[in-house]
Amino acid sequence: MASADEFVAMFYGESGVLGLLANGISAFLVLLQNFNGAQTGVPSQGVEHILAGVQLILIGGVTQLLAGLLSFRKYDHLSGTSFIAFAALWGSYGSTRIVLGAFPPSINSTNTTDQLYPANCTFRNTELATPPIGQSAIAGLIAYISISFILSFCSATVNYIMPFVFGAITLTLIFEAAGLVGGWALVVSGVLELVILMCGLYGAASLLLKGVTQRYILKGFGTPLFDVLLLGTANNSNSQKIGEEKKKNTQYAEPMALGYLCDTISPFIFAAFCFGYLPSFFVGTIWVTINTFSQLFSSYYAYLRKDVYTQPSFVCTAPTGW
Repeated sequence: MASADEFVAMFYGESGVLGLLANGISAFLVLLQNFNGAQTGVPSQGVEHILAGVQLILIGGVTQLLAGLLSFRKYDHLSGTSFIAFAALWGSYGSTRIVLGAFPPSINSTNTTDQLYPANCTFRNTELATPPIGQSAIAGLIAYISISFILSFCSATVNYIMPFVFGAITLTLIFEAAGLVGGWALVVSGVLELVILMCGLYGAASLLLKGVTQRYILKGFGTPLFDVLLLGTANNSNSQKIGEEKKKNTQYAEPMALGYLCDTISPFIFAAFCFGYLPSFFVGTIWVTINTFSQLFSSYYAYLRKDVYTQPSFVCTAPTGW
């Protein structure tokens, strides 16, 4: 039987490289906007926001979604769940920037933060006036912060690169949310996004080189950071899990984690709206709708696994996005 290093290198390589690069490039795009706004003192406006949003949707959303689907078909539960969940995140964040660029606020404030995400302003197009975008984005970001924290904890049982990637994403989302009310946090977020880019490039290089090079020169995949669940020796548990995966009566990964994680996004945004935190549900609708597609994907893979309980369960919770 192949060792854990060899198994991970050969079996998870293609989709892992695609997903890590998609996360790194998306973080780099947001980094450029954050540093540019901090250096010039002038926030991105109009077309800049729209182009950045489209790039985030295509790279962080569509490309990472493809990586997640490939990971699910390769028994990779963790990568499949994280890539599809973060595809929804980058897609939602990109859509928010498109809305911000399409409906620029008309304000007299000279404060950079107020120009980026005004709390109270009058929009030029009164017929399509949007709510305070910052508040709507914060509601979604907080939900994804909890998800990225859970993934960073769980990934420590797999290798010692992904915990740093997901941990950096967690901190980045925290400071991105703080940056919606204070411009200083965007600089800190930019530095953390640089960490995401570096870790993503390192992980992609490890998976691309594979074999002997990965095991002895660019170590990182196949070796857990620590056994967080205290289930025994890490190497033995990995080898046992690999054998169990091959004996499963299906060729698809577990869809339950993705479905349950995505089930937390929509209720959180709805709760923020019900408690009066969101004056309007315009931007929140975008986040909830994109998250719905992730729930449908989890339901689809539950159907392929002939899971008669999980499949209808996720189908019933998905319409909450509409």
